Amino acid sequence: MSPRTVRADVAEMLFVTPDELDDDENLFNTGLDSVALLTLVERWREQGADVAFVDLAENPTLAGFDRILAAAAPRPAHPPRSSELPQSLEQAQSSEPSELPGPPDA
Repeated sequence: MSPRTVRADVAEMLFVTPDELDDDENLFNTGLDSVALLTLVERWREQGADVAFVDLAENPTLAGFDRILAAAAPRPAHPPRSSELPQSLEQAQSSEPSELPGPPDA
């Protein structure tokens, strides 16, 4: 998530324009409250960020949010290695035991 998007989202919550926000200003001092922060957390999670409310609450500046969200951004998926691919039906059948153990003889 880009710093520009973060700035726009925070500005929307504070009912200000994005250029009215300073990167290092404590957002709680500018009117951000816990409900607005929770709304932002949910929005950013929906966009794929794995972010925790407490991490943002402990770093309530745009610079802090940007740093946390950059680290929480989803990583691009890599194709699986051949060892991680599912076996073909033939391979799976040949690796299964031919006889399943039954109940012990009485």
